[in-house]
Parts: sequence; C-alpha cells; structure tokens
Amino acid sequence: MLPFQMELQHPELGEQNNFEADTTSNAAWITEDSLKKYAAVIFLNTTGDLLNNYQEADSKDLFRLAGGFVGIHAATDAEYDWGWYGRLVGAYFNGHPEQQDAIVNIADSTNDATRHLPKP
Repeated sequence: MLPFQMELQHPELGEQNNFEADTTSNAAWITEDSLKKYAAVIFLNTTGDLLNNYQEADSKDLFRLAGGFVGIHAATDAEYDWGWYGRLVGAYFNGHPEQQDAIVNIADSTNDATRHLPKP
C-alpha cells in the first residue's frame, strides 16, 4: 500500500481493462524503487513545486525508460524551475480568463457524464 493512498474512484475500470492503478498525493513516494514497477505515471491537476532534486532525477529516468507519462489539466502548472519537465509537458500554464456565466444545453441526459446536470 502506498503512503497516503487515496481511494480509487472507479477501480472497476482497471478490472474491466486488465490493468491495476494506485493513487497517492505523497511526493515522497517518488523514488526509483517504488516507481520501477509501473508502466506509466499520471500527474492529475498537480500545481507548484512538487518534487525535490532526487525525486526529479528518479522520475525523469522512469518516464524516459517506461515511456509512460500523462499530464492532465493543471499538470502544466507545476515544476516551473525544472526545464526537463517543461519540455516533457510541452508548455506551462499561463492562467485562466475571467470566469463567465454560460448556459449548457444537455444533448444526452442519460449519459453518466451528464446525468447529474440540471436542465439547462
């Protein structure tokens, strides 16, 4: 079990598609020994300076060897002082425009992604 492991929201996705997944929010877990058993690492909505120099070196080697890194949304809002990471994600976050009000018209209210949304 990972330190500070979080509960997977949909573990059945891995079961249905023949893969296993772990989650953690503890950057101290980023070491060569712990990462070498994974084929991919996902940074989901990460922000700021996440890793120390040792963790950066370990994760850089893992990403290069495994070829498996996925950065989602705010993953570009992290590690501004680590040039290798910037090249990996391809860009850095530049901010959001002001929030705007909108009306969303739901085309399919039976879909799991939209079922909970009000109309309109």
